[in-house]
Amino acid sequence: MSEPIEMAYRKVSSPLARKVGELILLKYDLECSLECLINWQEDLPQGDANASFINAANQSFVRDAIITFHACFDSACPENLDASVIYADNPEALHFFNWCKDLRDTWVAHRFGPSRLAEAVFQIHPETGDVLGEGEMTVAYLGPPYETRDMMIRLAEHAHAYATSLLTKHRELLLDEVNSLFPNQRKKLDLAGFRIAGPEEFRMGRRKYRNVNRDMK
Repeated sequence: MSEPIEMAYRKVSSPLARKVGELILLKYDLECSLECLINWQEDLPQGDANASFINAANQSFVRDAIITFHACFDSACPENLDASVIYADNPEALHFFNWCKDLRDTWVAHRFGPSRLAEAVFQIHPETGDVLGEGEMTVAYLGPPYETRDMMIRLAEHAHAYATSLLTKHRELLLDEVNSLFPNQRKKLDLAGFRIAGPEEFRMGRRKYRNVNRDMK
């Protein structure tokens, strides 16, 4: 009986292969965003013992969903989506996309604007003008209304379907590229694998990190 053949995953390092890798990450991020939106639950009734926890969890879910979703449309990323293309046939969806982007810019990521307001305040005696007390007044936006959840999910699902079709198309092209190689060339392809980045490497771009670790086996 012949010995079993040990199969190993190998990779190609062509521009098309790098593009496919970025599209895989794009699809993954959209799935993470959708998962957060699906887990966003309606608040419990006022006074419930778990209400404060649920409120905090909901804010975390919707913030992460918004920032992860809109990162997929960031033109600074190697691969990104174009909202004007994806939602071209749905002006309402494009308008909602831009509203969500404003939330990302002003409430989630950069924290400027009227979604967060605070003042130091004083109690002044109306006749003498004496200071009777001091305190603070704060207004903080807690997030979009729960009624927007279904629309956000549809927005993300549409983008996910688009990214999936884009990935499928390019994976087929990549398979054609690998099949075009001679068998001996395919056998010499680098082994696929990752080494977890250390703290000093986290700010590296992916291409630089791969170059630093190109001899990893």
